[in-house]
Amino acid sequence: MMLPFPTMLVDNPELIKAEQLNLEGAMALKTLADKGYEVCSGLNIEYADIITGLCRQPAIREYCPNDIATRFANRQATVKWLAGGRAVYLLLPIGASDSTQLAGYGWLGAKQNSRVPGGQVTFALRISPDHQGKGLATPFSQAMLADAQSVYHVSHVWLETWQSNAGAVHVYHKLGFKDVSKKADRRPSLSGEEVEDVRIYMMPDKD
Repeated sequence: MMLPFPTMLVDNPELIKAEQLNLEGAMALKTLADKGYEVCSGLNIEYADIITGLCRQPAIREYCPNDIATRFANRQATVKWLAGGRAVYLLLPIGASDSTQLAGYGWLGAKQNSRVPGGQVTFALRISPDHQGKGLATPFSQAMLADAQSVYHVSHVWLETWQSNAGAVHVYHKLGFKDVSKKADRRPSLSGEEVEDVRIYMMPDKD
């Protein structure tokens, strides 16, 4: 039975440890540690403010405009979004003393969509442009999913992405997510104009 997700900011994010995860999650943490990174769970005010700035970056705004438009537009918006129940994760350089070094963030939250029959929990992650190209997305995702399974007993996880976001599609397929359905749609571009694209809805092949 799935347990409730957090609904409030925390005082201090908590470091995820390998012993609390399954083998895949523990290996993911080791991979990240070898690259100089660690993962924490929970979101505090300091990192919420950093995410508000980070999601303005073109690399994130291009495919995730709702981050800055609604989820993390400001502190009030973030608190309201978190109140809906989200398990938030932070990717940080090991021993980071400056929160501006945030390398990535992600979350899981209860949500259903008619295009994903049986889907119960959405999953999303972002990697800071300054930390992209280091092979962080896959192990960060694995660590997040393993912790959410261990702590909240999540199952039937699904996600949504854009077909033109080839890097994200590659990572999700590598994680074992399979295309469930597709929908031709339009999305806003950085130029302000809408462009033709395709929404892809995915779930793991086995859950």
